Amino acid sequence: MGYLLVDDQRAARMLLRVFLLRQGVNFIEESGDSISALRLLMATPQNLSPFKAVFISRVMPEMSGVEFVRTVRQLPGWANFPVVVISEDADPKLEDEAFAAGATDYLLRPYTEEDLKAVLARII
Repeated sequence: MGYLLVDDQRAARMLLRVFLLRQGVNFIEESGDSISALRLLMATPQNLSPFKAVFISRVMPEMSGVEFVRTVRQLPGWANFPVVVISEDADPKLEDEAFAAGATDYLLRPYTEEDLKAVLARII
């Protein structure tokens, strides 16, 4: 099992990929948009999903990270699936909005490898 990284910024996906690889993760899928990521999740039931969790940027074209979380939470069987929202905005209201939508955790950019380790420990 691995992780799905969703961000329209390739560099942001690459940084997260490098940090996850250093943690021994050997399966990482990437998506540059929320709609494609949602299709990937919906391709299999949650109990058969190849993913342990999704990391998604809060700001995305077409469907924001928060909207993505809301949508995932409405899918049958996906209510407790770990979804981490990543944001560069430290506004507590935005963090509250993500948690209210059902985010499992919130990761603030710029983050360190230690920050990522802490999130992984909380969600897995």
